[in-house]
Amino acid sequence: MDSLDVTPLASAIRQFGSALEEYGREPERTLLRDGLIQRFEFTYSLCERMLRRFLEAASGGGEDVDAMSFPALIRTASEKGLLLHGWDRWSEFRRARNKTSHTYSEAAAVEVLEQLPAFLTEAQYLLERLS
Repeated sequence: MDSLDVTPLASAIRQFGSALEEYGREPERTLLRDGLIQRFEFTYSLCERMLRRFLEAASGGGEDVDAMSFPALIRTASEKGLLLHGWDRWSEFRRARNKTSHTYSEAAAVEVLEQLPAFLTEAQYLLERLS
């Protein structure tokens, strides 16, 4: 299997972590909060794409990873030890991402913010496993 270039994921996680840290120091700044949520959305999407690429390469094209539903992707990745948690936790991240990308409200933003530290830990673990 060719090596997967995880540089974009590493960069996204680093920026997401920095934004989370900065927001923690200044939680009253809504602009920081909104930027943090956007970094979460981007990092989440990149995690999904990297998982698909890795599993596609690892299967040698034998499995149709692109056609996998998101729950199947997460279950497969979890079975292969790429994730700290399985579908139960990733479904929460997915709901959080969908909440912010489809509609926006203060209540949704606050709800999503609660998920972000756990998501950062999960994304960092994925990066370690893919590296």
